[in-house]
Amino acid sequence: MNILLIIFSILPFFLCVSCSESQDARLQKQRFSISSEGDPELIARGKAVAPKIIQSCPKLNEYATDLSAAKVSLGRSLDNEYDGGLEIAFKVSDKPNSLPKPLNLFSKGHNCSIFLNREQNKMYIAKRACHSLCDGVWKDNDHESLGKTFALK
Repeated sequence: MNILLIIFSILPFFLCVSCSESQDARLQKQRFSISSEGDPELIARGKAVAPKIIQSCPKLNEYATDLSAAKVSLGRSLDNEYDGGLEIAFKVSDKPNSLPKPLNLFSKGHNCSIFLNREQNKMYIAKRACHSLCDGVWKDNDHESLGKTFALK
């Protein structure tokens, strides 16, 4: 009888340890990632600046399971400040699982672009559905719905 009591008191400990390991492994996989498709030089530049993007938009890592791998291209913008910089484009899943409500309703299915200036010290995200992914908050009264500029740290 005492042996069964010991076994059942230790068993939950081992189950919790294995759960936390799998959760850690899952969190390791949830990273905003840059696709390997395209121009190798642009991909290298995109991967180099990705940590700065994550510092300004920390929730991108948390929501990474609902974001396609970002593709890097040379920025083409009507705004001279961002022309010639980088454009990092990704798609939000049509059925997101990690986005909180109401962000999941407003952002699902959107194609998002992050425009970086040539100096890579500023980025611009055009859609509210996309720049809301940075902090994970949907603001109904957000007047920056046409775009938001972030300083890169």
